[in-house]
Amino acid sequence: MRNKNLLFIVFAFLPFLLNAQNKPDIGEFGVGFKANKLGDLLFNFDSEVDENEPDDFGVLEFRYQASDFISLRLGFGFLYSSSKTNGVGTGSTTVSFYPGALYHLPGSEKVDPYVGAQIILANLTDGFSTTGFGLLTGFNWFFTKGLGVGMETGIELRSHKEGETKNTNFGTRPFLQTQIVYYFGK
Repeated sequence: MRNKNLLFIVFAFLPFLLNAQNKPDIGEFGVGFKANKLGDLLFNFDSEVDENEPDDFGVLEFRYQASDFISLRLGFGFLYSSSKTNGVGTGSTTVSFYPGALYHLPGSEKVDPYVGAQIILANLTDGFSTTGFGLLTGFNWFFTKGLGVGMETGIELRSHKEGETKNTNFGTRPFLQTQIVYYFGK
């Protein structure tokens, strides 16, 4: 009986969800969360450019819809990792910043495809830092006004620095992220 009620509720609201005009308007601010480990789980991506560099599990992102086609975003990642060797525990904290811009391609009122670029700035407490650049593409599917889910994929070029020594080998890192976004009205 419970499954029939759930099925009835889904089909009752489905027309409203499918017909809503949902993409963000110019001047709206949004917030989102991205989970980074989907590519590792599904496609066995090696998301670590260097085994010493932990990867953010998730990124909190703030967005601004500057025009019909351009949006600006700033992501913040935080990761604490710890390990124990011979009974001695160590830990490190990574703080990452991802400023970027997106160009929204023609889509529908519900599906919002885009391409974009972002800068990568990450710093670990033990003197290890990463800078880089990423190219990406993705989409959001807005199932109600301002609220959507999506995926993003791309490739990043990263350079690492440990203490005063710059690591000259660059690494590329493919990524696949799931995301949920919400845009506030004006």
